[in-house]
Amino acid sequence: MRDVDIRTEAFRLVRFSIVGGGATIVHMAVSLSLAGFFSFAAQIANLIAFLTAFCVSFLGHYFYTFKSQQAMIRVIPKFAIAAVSGYAASALLLFLLRYVDIDGQIKLILAAIVVPIVSYLINRFWVF
Repeated sequence: MRDVDIRTEAFRLVRFSIVGGGATIVHMAVSLSLAGFFSFAAQIANLIAFLTAFCVSFLGHYFYTFKSQQAMIRVIPKFAIAAVSGYAASALLLFLLRYVDIDGQIKLILAAIVVPIVSYLINRFWVF
């Protein structure tokens, strides 16, 4: 494992949060616009929004968060696997939490906390 400078890692984590937040805003804006203004079906609007936010997220993390020197063509497949894995981890966590007697909103909050942390670690140490 690479040596980790806490200050550098903290700044990288902030950049990761900024890019992730921006991608989330893009996802919501595109999906709501397509569904609301252009009458796209929710599933189609969500798919187009996901793909758009995926591009924003990839480019943001590639150039800003991790400042990768690797060829994009080598990083994109791993980033796609990480993105799908993040969704799968969220779904699995929520599935497992169905057996825990806590409010559904708390379960969603837990997933919203755990999954970005795991996503950061995968992107930091495997993708980029």
